[in-house]
Amino acid sequence: PDFPRATAKELYAHFIEHNAGKPSYGGFDWGEVSDLACFTLVYPRVTTANGEVLSKKVMISEFWTPSALVPQHEKEWGVPLSQWVRDGWVHTCDGDINSPTQLTKDLLDILNAKQEPSGFPLFNIRSIGYDPWHSRSFMTVFADVASTQCVEVSQKPGTLTPLAVAFKTAVVTGDLWHLGNPVVRWMLGNVILEREGRYDAIVPQKPNKNSKIDCVQAALTAWNGMELGAPSEHAPRAMFFFDDGVAPKMADGKGGLCDLPGPPVEKKTYGGAHPADLQ
Repeated sequence: PDFPRATAKELYAHFIEHNAGKPSYGGFDWGEVSDLACFTLVYPRVTTANGEVLSKKVMISEFWTPSALVPQHEKEWGVPLSQWVRDGWVHTCDGDINSPTQLTKDLLDILNAKQEPSGFPLFNIRSIGYDPWHSRSFMTVFADVASTQCVEVSQKPGTLTPLAVAFKTAVVTGDLWHLGNPVVRWMLGNVILEREGRYDAIVPQKPNKNSKIDCVQAALTAWNGMELGAPSEHAPRAMFFFDDGVAPKMADGKGGLCDLPGPPVEKKTYGGAHPADLQ
């Protein structure tokens, strides 16, 4: 957005003021010691101060790192990490490892944040995607206490390539706004999103171990939810098909199954959950 005299913090505050409660999609990337942990929200559209809705996308990210490792990381990564911590762009966990307990608390604080003075939810997070290879242990436990659907996103090239193409296109065309977040800007400058290999696939890469790309990893898992859509409060989460002659069923929102409305549906082999809400 063109606010030449606005700071990154002012841009963030302005965006939240006019987009509170708007649908967004979350992505989480676990970092324990050598990487930052990152939670990213991607908004599929932007509402401006005058009520105009733009087809731009916005990503906002929160980061965590162990407090004891800030000086070391700052030297190795060649970035002003301690300044980012003081400015609130990066949170710290006490000690030399990111604490699952603190991360759980901080993420729940985000999910449960309220608008003032109305008390309405500040965020409307439709789903949280995550990398099962790195984040499964943490997210499996977190999903038990979170009110938001948590979804594993495969890191295989077949899944990541279309997400990376869409993400890169939005960056290159200026259709993705990061609101001036200096950590996000640094990581976007690090990431390599190029086709390679016999399948011409794209998997996010970094030029070296000290050039971090955690927010890109988180953004792609969030993008997956945005592309597929996530269940609304009033729509069934999934439909189930059986091979034993039983009529198709859908989740009734109360922990059980009920008959599908409308005309009979041809029996199919169950192939997994299907998005019920394509917003």
